[in-house]
Amino acid sequence: GFGGGGAAGRAGGGGSGNFVGSIKSFNEEKGWGFVTSDKIQQMYGKDIYFRRTSVGMGPVPPPGTQVSFSVQHGDKGPMAVNIVAMGGGGCKGGKGGGGGGGGCGAGFGGFGGGICGGCGGW
Repeated sequence: GFGGGGAAGRAGGGGSGNFVGSIKSFNEEKGWGFVTSDKIQQMYGKDIYFRRTSVGMGPVPPPGTQVSFSVQHGDKGPMAVNIVAMGGGGCKGGKGGGGGGGGCGAGFGGFGGGICGGCGGW
């Protein structure tokens, strides 16, 4: 069964769909970095901030890695959440599955079965 949604359930509320972009930078010491994409630049005119906790359990992908993510509006403006490196995980076909769909690549899939149909045993 589902394991209660974990981080994807926590971070998925209020997301505005999934984007595909790349990690621009990450500061391990401070625990935050930036993602960017053409669509993000068009919509916001700048790169989007993310926190270490938006990446899930694994290491933060190195700069230049293609990722999918959702955008949430936090206290400092738009922020990337549910960041998942592309190409890994069994769910790369699930991008665009709505707010939080990208989280299933990291094994979280706390949202209804539809988003995560391609995730093996889920």
